[in-house]
Amino acid sequence: AGNCTQANEDVTISHNNADNTITFLDNNTGGVVATRTDTVIEDLNFVFRKSDRSVININDVAADPDDVMWVEAQITIRTRTIDAASGQPMRRLMSSEVRVRSR
Repeated sequence: AGNCTQANEDVTISHNNADNTITFLDNNTGGVVATRTDTVIEDLNFVFRKSDRSVININDVAADPDDVMWVEAQITIRTRTIDAASGQPMRRLMSSEVRVRSR
């Protein structure tokens, strides 16, 4: 985390698969994991990107964390509404990018 020592600078955001929620933990202040969503979250995925927005393969041991300039958060939401045709909940994918470094 480098010099990230203040509250909300070093956090863990996770998907609680059992509860279908997103949780938040501030690693600098300690405390307990807090639920931040309703129970409609089916998946949470982070995509790490270089300055040219190309994807960094995090499974590649040669990948350099210093190359990460953007993080895209992708959240799949399962609605409470049931689709009449399929009998299944409808799903929506939301995504947002955050610039993590300026160079």
